[in-house]
Amino acid sequence: TKKFVLPVNGKIFSAYSGDELVYNRTLDDWRTHNGIDISAAPNDRVKAGADGVVKQVYEDGMLGTVVEIEHNGFTAK
Repeated sequence: TKKFVLPVNGKIFSAYSGDELVYNRTLDDWRTHNGIDISAAPNDRVKAGADGVVKQVYEDGMLGTVVEIEHNGFTAK
């Protein structure tokens, strides 16, 4: 079994939705939400949710700094 930890201490303000459509205020549409959003303060340390290998790091205009980590065959952002 895989064990994951939360990458940062903070309040979860948008939960994983599975197959349920949820409204996205940022994009002004309805979609599934395939992760969780956790609030954090600027400069808070963020750790990987599980052991893995960093595949790439880049800047995204909407998401900010994105770090993609491969965890035993799947990639998390």
